[in-house]
Amino acid sequence: MYETMLNDVKGKMKPVVDMAEINKRAAEQIIALQTAYMNDLFSAGMAQMNALAMVRDPRQAAEMQMGYFKQLETNLKSTAERELAVMTEARDEMSGLVEQSFAGMGDLPWVGQMNSVMETMKNSVVAEPARAEVVVEASKDDGKKVAARRKTAA
Repeated sequence: MYETMLNDVKGKMKPVVDMAEINKRAAEQIIALQTAYMNDLFSAGMAQMNALAMVRDPRQAAEMQMGYFKQLETNLKSTAERELAVMTEARDEMSGLVEQSFAGMGDLPWVGQMNSVMETMKNSVVAEPARAEVVVEASKDDGKKVAARRKTAA
């Protein structure tokens, strides 16, 4: 009996475990991409500093800086695109799991009952909410209270 119950729980929790695995895998891939990008950024920054230390011409230094920043932009864009691809893949896998989980729900008896209740509610006429008057007291500058009436929906 215990094994049957344990296997039943495992079966019902499988989509949750699969989602956690998808999240874990996506996080690991993104962390790896970010780590590689930061290593490249640090290495490129050090190489740029060494190269700029050797240059005496301001125009050449400015051109080197422009090339350096363009390379940084290219690397950042590439990393962001790869991260986006990882997140898109994870989202697609999650969507597939959710669709799979909900696919068999139409066979459950309570779903049919819920659908009939929802259909009944949809077809019933909803009355317009009654209006109530609320007395609001406000103070003027001289400290006197002024009563005002405001109509609100109940």
